[in-house]
Amino acid sequence: MKCQRRARQLLWWPGCSSAKDELIRKCDICTKFRKYKHQPLAEPCLPDGPWVELGSDILDFKGQLYLLVVDYYTRWIEVRALCSMSSTEVIQ
Repeated sequence: MKCQRRARQLLWWPGCSSAKDELIRKCDICTKFRKYKHQPLAEPCLPDGPWVELGSDILDFKGQLYLLVVDYYTRWIEVRALCSMSSTEVIQ
């Protein structure tokens, strides 16, 4: 819990963990928001075929720029070195 981490950074005394736990258990706001759990990530729909839907990113590895492209259907990965991050270079 975020409030427990924050309190741990600021102060400490013998038995502080159990005192903080008790305070948080009795806190109306903490109780209200504890009920809301994050939804798991939805599984993306599979595209109709290869190279229909792609993901891409530019990365820097040891001073060299690369364009990374992933096909969401086959999970095929393409990586190409770039000379610069200009739109002309990336499009080519």
